[in-house]
Amino acid sequence: MNGPKADIAHVPQGVVIALVGLLVAAATACSHGAAAGAPPAHPSAPLPLPPVTGSSVVGGTQFTLASLGGRALAWGANTSGEVGDGSTTQRPTPAQVVGLPAPVVAIASGSGHSLVVTTDGTVYSWGHNASGQLGDGTNNDRPQPAQVSGLHDVRAVAAGDTFSMALEADGSVFTWGNNQSGELGDGKAPTNHASPAVVWGLGSGSGVIAIAAGSSFAIVRKSDGSVWEWGNGTSGQLGDGTNDKLSAPAQVKGLGPGAGVIAIAGGGAHALALKSDGTVLAWGGNQSGQLGDGTAHTDRSVPVGVAGLGPGSGVVEIAAGESFSLSARGDGSIVAWGNNQSGQLGDGTSRDDRSTPVAAHPLGSSGPLRSLGAGGSHSLAITVDNQVWAWGSNSTGQLGDGTAPTDQLTPVRVTVT
Repeated sequence: MNGPKADIAHVPQGVVIALVGLLVAAATACSHGAAAGAPPAHPSAPLPLPPVTGSSVVGGTQFTLASLGGRALAWGANTSGEVGDGSTTQRPTPAQVVGLPAPVVAIASGSGHSLVVTTDGTVYSWGHNASGQLGDGTNNDRPQPAQVSGLHDVRAVAAGDTFSMALEADGSVFTWGNNQSGELGDGKAPTNHASPAVVWGLGSGSGVIAIAAGSSFAIVRKSDGSVWEWGNGTSGQLGDGTNDKLSAPAQVKGLGPGAGVIAIAGGGAHALALKSDGTVLAWGGNQSGQLGDGTAHTDRSVPVGVAGLGPGSGVVEIAAGESFSLSARGDGSIVAWGNNQSGQLGDGTSRDDRSTPVAAHPLGSSGPLRSLGAGGSHSLAITVDNQVWAWGSNSTGQLGDGTAPTDQLTPVRVTVT
């Protein structure tokens, strides 16, 4: 999506994935106190940090952010400083993010801003800031990282178009930035805020173990397998059976306790969930077939199954772009569906949208993936041997292969030095 961040499931072969929304668990006790309809509390032990040895990759609208062994790299559009190298110069190949005092363990990207978590649980942000999405109390863009104040022991971050999320070790979920559609979940829409504040009902002890964001809506996954959302629901992306906007969390229909959801992802106006049996579910906007149920132009306000990705599918990872979706099996093979105008499905074609999954061309190495990511109209992956791959739109160098503005219809290797 415009920086959709996905919660990636654990690969069963033991490959460690350090991506936004991974290895998080715990909490709800709103700072305003419990209230009728609030998500139930499930106290648990503090959440661990993802490992420094992990690798992950995420996409903004026209840029890419990657974490490789604690290093943060970015490339593509940089008009608001989203690459984080201290400049506003477009980067068609990877550039080092500057000014981070410690190794990176988790990352997220929005439409034009970026977030990272370092080994001490501190969050840093940079890039576009018109809505306060950098969380530094201002609306000033920043071309290099600055610390987000008011957060402690953060374990995961996520970013929508112009808002941000963080999950602390005790399970507290914080948001900041744009709130025009209630995406901050504080019950105070449409008031933006430029500093973090706790989401209603999701304070310490909430049981939240993962976070993700769509364009203007938020998703959390709890340790009991349930999924909750808030924000813009005009295309049914909140999964509650309505097209309403919500400024506080509501449970997705059919995804309550015991649903077995192990991963979540948010796109432009659609959402994905992966269950422990390999089933992939989708809901929300479907103008390009991004729900994968064989239809197009028919939105869904409750989860539907993606064609061919039911129980036993072998899917272990999911990601959502602006109007397309990706999933990967344990063997590293990728299938994709939805908008394909820039070749972001990776099947060697463009212009033909797909309402059911198609196979992307194989990556250059076999085996499970460390990370799967999606941006506005480009797709990303890191293989188990830490090779970075990209395909789709390359208008501003977001593929990182130095060929901008040439789109790539199949995966190309990104050279990282």
